[in-house]
Amino acid sequence: MARRILSVLAGLAVAVVFFMLFQGTSGALFPPPPGLDLNNPEELAAYINTLPQTAMFLVLLGYAVGTLMGGFVTAKVMMMQPVTPRQLRTPVLILGGLLTLAAILNLRSIPHPTWFAIINLATFFPMALAGAQLTQLRLGER
Repeated sequence: MARRILSVLAGLAVAVVFFMLFQGTSGALFPPPPGLDLNNPEELAAYINTLPQTAMFLVLLGYAVGTLMGGFVTAKVMMMQPVTPRQLRTPVLILGGLLTLAAILNLRSIPHPTWFAIINLATFFPMALAGAQLTQLRLGER
């Protein structure tokens, strides 16, 4: 049980680092206007509506890459000891669920374009599972 919890926490930490890197890059490339109150949801929503799609895609890419790497790390931690496929899959799905829940809370607190919300919510489970699959690849195998 402890390994399962540790694997999910490690995956979350890795995912969040990637999220921050990509969001930071997006923010550096497309900085907010001076005086924007990031704690004011109305001002933040208005700012988000002015962003080019490139900025939004960069954030989505960060979510995808972060979740992929988080799933990879979660599975790697689980595989430190022999596990069944189900034992491996469960913490990865928990990771995907926690990230989806966080995305729902974010989308509820800050309005985003509909296309962004749909892609965002469809990202976490498949990418977490794909990250877990990467741990099982062997060089030279297809």
